[in-house]
Amino acid sequence: MERNRKLAATRERMRRYRQRIKDEQREDVKERMRRNQRIRRANMSELDRAKYLQYQRERQQIRRAKMSDEQRAVYLRKQRERGQARRKNMSEKQQTEYKERHRERNRIRRENMTEEQLINLRNDQRIRQRQKRSGARVIRQQNEQITTESDSIGETDRSSSDCDSLRIRNEPPNSCHNVEIMSGIAVGRLAEERKAWRKDHPFGFVARPIKNPDGSLNLMNWECAIPGKKSTPWEAGVYKLRMLFKDDYPSSPPKCKFEPPIFHPNVYPSGTVCLSLLDEDKDWRPAVTIKQILLGIQELLNEPNIKDPAQAEAYTIYCQNRSEYEKRVRSQAMRLREES
Repeated sequence: MERNRKLAATRERMRRYRQRIKDEQREDVKERMRRNQRIRRANMSELDRAKYLQYQRERQQIRRAKMSDEQRAVYLRKQRERGQARRKNMSEKQQTEYKERHRERNRIRRENMTEEQLINLRNDQRIRQRQKRSGARVIRQQNEQITTESDSIGETDRSSSDCDSLRIRNEPPNSCHNVEIMSGIAVGRLAEERKAWRKDHPFGFVARPIKNPDGSLNLMNWECAIPGKKSTPWEAGVYKLRMLFKDDYPSSPPKCKFEPPIFHPNVYPSGTVCLSLLDEDKDWRPAVTIKQILLGIQELLNEPNIKDPAQAEAYTIYCQNRSEYEKRVRSQAMRLREES
């Protein structure tokens, strides 16, 4: 508490000081502050630097936890754009060094992988290659069909049709074709997932695609339910979840959203689950199944990842008052059980 008061007082003094400074001097002051900060970090010991970086990361995580889904998406988009702009301004030598660093990092990561992780990585690569080949095959078949149709046209229209077929053959692939191909792959994979789930799934879990108004199944939208793990504060409840799949599944993970949203440090106020297994840039792999996703979310309920919070209130209570947190979880479980 004393440290927080000192920090608050320091921030207030700095705010008043900045207000007194003229506009033309502010940039100089900012640059001087950055320089002083760099010097301070350079003079830190390794332990102090690690503590400082950990403190900065925690502040950033808390800031991200307070963001809505839209704000988080904008934040990530800006981060990507900033990275792209940085790479665009690199010289050829810098780009080469950047690629070499990435290759070296990937090589080290592969060396530290277990045999199972290496197999999953190879499977992911095969799936991506298969998707590319299937897309190229469909486009080639369409071009051949266009050529065949043009050959059947009379001599009077042959020249124009040949030109059209050549033009189409030389054009880049249509994005609509790619979307259809990816959607077909997603539907095929989800049909297999449904068959495997009906054959064998964990007790108490529910996962089924919703029905369209005409009675057909919508495999891109699943209704799920996850029971709370036994001997935990969550065990009394059944937590309803919606799983939404994109056209490029399984290359990209599904979006999992609790309906209604639940009280948990790794669940956004909108209900979306924040889990590394569902992050394309982290642990997601095309080989991950719906069963593994639901079991991973059940595990997350009782073992939240405080390094990546998504809900400020739940995160704060979990860190500061564990008994109050468990009390809230139990009452939530009882309420959801009554509603179901």
